[in-house]
Amino acid sequence: MKPTINAVCVIPTFGQEALYTRRADTVKDAPGVWQLGCGGKIEPGETPLEAAQRETSEEIGLSLTRSLCLGVLHCDDGWRVLRIWVFVLPFERSERGPGFIVRLDPPALTLDSREISDAAWVSDVVASPLVREAPRGPLAGAFDGRPLTPESSAILSVLRCEPVTVPGVTWCPLPA
Repeated sequence: MKPTINAVCVIPTFGQEALYTRRADTVKDAPGVWQLGCGGKIEPGETPLEAAQRETSEEIGLSLTRSLCLGVLHCDDGWRVLRIWVFVLPFERSERGPGFIVRLDPPALTLDSREISDAAWVSDVVASPLVREAPRGPLAGAFDGRPLTPESSAILSVLRCEPVTVPGVTWCPLPA
C-alpha cells in the first residue's frame, strides 16, 4: 500500500498577481523548482487550516488571517499519494481617500532560505496564457526556464477553470 502524505498549498494573491516561489536547492523534493505559493506537510494533530497558517508564517513571513480553501488535489506519482488542500490568501490592491490606508505594493515577504530561495509576484496568472513550463514576461529571467512542480501545474489549471491534465492528479473542489 502506498503511503499518503497530507499537505497544504497557500497561494497569496495581490490584485491580479499571484506569488510564485522557488524551492531551495537543498530541499528533498523538487529542489530548485518553481511552485505556486508555499506550503508543506500537515503535522500530526493539525488541521489543514492550522498547517496552512504555520507554513505561510514559516516560509514567507505572512499571516494567514483570511483565506479561502478551494479544494483538495489528489496526486498519485506511483509510489505515494499526495493529498493537498489548496488555500488562497487574498491581498487587495486598493486606493482610498485621505485618512485611509493605501496598499499599492504587494505585502513584504520574509523568505525562509532553508525552504525557499526566491519569490516573484506574477501578473495575470489566471487570465493570461502562461505556458505551464514557467511564467513568461518581465520576470522570465527570474525563472531560469525551470519547470513548475506538477502540483502547481494542476493548480494553475484549476485556477483557470480548465481540466486538470497532469497524469495521476485529480481535483476535488469543496462545496460552496
